[in-house]
Amino acid sequence: MKKIINKSKKKENNNYSLILINANNTGNHLPLNSNYLLTNYDYDEAIKYDKRSFLRIFFIYLISKDNILNIIFLNPTLELKPLRLCIFILSYSCDLALNAFFYLSDNISDRCQYTGPNRTLFCLINNIIISFISTVVSYILLYFFQTLT
Repeated sequence: MKKIINKSKKKENNNYSLILINANNTGNHLPLNSNYLLTNYDYDEAIKYDKRSFLRIFFIYLISKDNILNIIFLNPTLELKPLRLCIFILSYSCDLALNAFFYLSDNISDRCQYTGPNRTLFCLINNIIISFISTVVSYILLYFFQTLT
C-alpha cells in the first residue's frame, strides 16, 4: 500500500519538477521531465536529454500562453485555482467595463458630427485610441491584483 501512495505522489510531483530538487547532488544531475514546464533544462541539457515530442512541447506552450487553457489544465502547487479563476474573470470584465467607461458621449457626438473625407478612418482611429487606453488601465489594475495574490 505504501508503494502505491509513494508512486502516485512522485508522479504528481514530476509534472512540475519544482519540489524534487536534490541539494546534495554535486553535478551529475538530470532535471525531471515536466508535463507543464518548458524551462527545466538549459540549452545544452535540452539537446541531450529532452525527449518530448513536438506536440507535447506545443501543448505546453499553448497552456502557458492561453488564459483559458491555463486555468483548465495547469494546476501549480503555489497558486490557488479559485484565485486564478477570479483574476481571469476580472480581466475580461475589466476590459469590457473600461471600454464602456471611456466611450463617452463626446466621442459619439464627434463621430456623428465629423464630416471630413475619411470618416471611417476617423472612427477607426478614435476606437483604437479608446481601446488602447482601456487596455493599459486594465493591465495596470490586473498587475496590482496579481501581485497581491
